[in-house]
Amino acid sequence: MLVLAGGDPYPISMSKQSEASARLRGFISPALAQTGIKLKAEKLDAITDLVGASMAGAGRYFHNPEHVIHVGSGGDGISVIAAFFHDLVYLQVDQGMGLNVARHIGPFLEEKEGALKLRADLDLAGDPVARAVLGIFGFHPGDPLPPLGGQNEFLSALTAASLLGPHATLAQIVQIAACIEATIPFRAPSRGESAAQRLFGRLSKLNKELKLGLDDAQLKGAVRRAVKMANQDVSDFGGESTAHFLKNTWELVPEINPMLRDRGNYSVDGYRRALQRMEAFFSNLDPMCIFQNFDGEPGAGVLEKLSANAKARVQEARVYFQMKLTSLAMLEALSGSLGEGLALPLLMGELANLGTLDSGVEALLPAQSQSRPTDDQETALLLLLESDTHEEHGGLKSSPLTAFLLRSIGWAELSRLWPLTEKFFEQKASARELLESFPPHAVKQVGKTISSLLENRAGKVGRFVGSITG
Repeated sequence: MLVLAGGDPYPISMSKQSEASARLRGFISPALAQTGIKLKAEKLDAITDLVGASMAGAGRYFHNPEHVIHVGSGGDGISVIAAFFHDLVYLQVDQGMGLNVARHIGPFLEEKEGALKLRADLDLAGDPVARAVLGIFGFHPGDPLPPLGGQNEFLSALTAASLLGPHATLAQIVQIAACIEATIPFRAPSRGESAAQRLFGRLSKLNKELKLGLDDAQLKGAVRRAVKMANQDVSDFGGESTAHFLKNTWELVPEINPMLRDRGNYSVDGYRRALQRMEAFFSNLDPMCIFQNFDGEPGAGVLEKLSANAKARVQEARVYFQMKLTSLAMLEALSGSLGEGLALPLLMGELANLGTLDSGVEALLPAQSQSRPTDDQETALLLLLESDTHEEHGGLKSSPLTAFLLRSIGWAELSRLWPLTEKFFEQKASARELLESFPPHAVKQVGKTISSLLENRAGKVGRFVGSITG
C-alpha cells in the first residue's frame, strides 16, 4: 500500500537519523520559544525524531535537513516551524509513508486502486484543526489528493497540525499551514488570480469561519510570510551560479528516480529515461511560474532579478540534459552494432561511479579543444561535465564523453543534433542517420575509444565506424 508501506524500502542509517534529529532539534527549539508554543522535552524529542527519520531516508538526496534549514533561514518563528515540517511527507521519494507519520494522519485518508483521497465521512465540525488545514489547501472530505496538486505538502501540514494542535493556537496552526501550502511549486495564475491571491482568499474565509481574530494587516502579513518562505524553497532557480544550480538539480535525479539509488542494479536504459524525464521537466517549465509575489513581497526589483535568473537557469538545465542525452544517443547508436545493447555507456564513464566498472575513459578521450566555450554559461557547463567522477554521485553530474563532444564539435553543433536525437529515441530515425549527422572526426574518435575499451571487438567496431565516416 502507498500510505502504510512503512517508508523507504532502503535502510535508514541510525547514526544518520540521530544526526538529523539533533540538527533539527537545534533548528526548531528557538522558533518554538519565539512563538510561545511549549512542548515538553519528551514531546519535542518525539517530533524531531519523527521528522529526522524522514529527512534521513535513503532517498533524501536534496530534501534533507540542510534543505529544511535553508528554507527556514531568515524567517520568523512561524516560518521556521513551517520549514521544519514542509517536506516531512514525500511519498514518491520515500516510497510510502512511515508508520509513525501514518499513525497521526492515517485516519483522515483512504486508498483505492493506488490513489489517495480524503475520507468522505470526516467530521470536521468536531475537529477545527483538521478543518483549518483542509480549508487552507482548499480540500474537502472525499476529495482526491493528486500527487502533483499539493499531496505531499497537504499531508505534511496535516501531520504538523496533528502534532502541534494541542500546544499551539488555531491561528498559529493556520499560519503554519499557509506557509506549507505556498511551497506547492510552479503554479500558474488561474482565472486571473495567482496562487498567493487564492491563498489569501482561503485564509480570509477561515479567519471569519473559525473566528481566528486576525485583522487585515495580519492576514496580508501571513501570506507575505508564506510567499517569502516559498521563494526561499526554490531559491536555487534565482541564483547566479550555473554550476551550483545544476549540482543541486542533480540531487533530485535519484530522488525522483528510485532505481538510480541502487548502485549497479539498474539498466542504462532506465538511466536514459531518467534523463529524458528531467529534460522534459525543464523544457515544459515556465520560468515565470517559479517565484511568487504578494503585496510587495518580494519588491519589484528583486522579483525582476529572480525571474531573469530563473529563466537563465531553466534554459541552462534544458541544454545540459539535452547534451548528455545526445552523447548517450551516440553511444546507443554505436553499441547497437556490437550486440551490446545499452551496456556500452557504462564503459564510457557515464555511470562509472554508480556501476561496477571504472573505465578510465577520461584518459582515452583527447583533451585538446577544437571548440572553446564562448561564454560563462558554456564554461560552467563544461566544468560540471568534467567534474570528478569519483565524488559522491559525481558520475551522474559528469560525463567525459559529453565534455569531449562539447570541446570537439561545440555547443551549437550539439544543439543542432538535439531534434534528431529525439527522433532516434522515438525510433523515428536510425542509428546510421544519427551518426552520419555527427562530424566524422568525432565518430572516429569515439569509435577508437570503444575499440580500446573492447579490444576483443575492435575489428567489428572499426568496420562499423568506417562505414559511417568513410
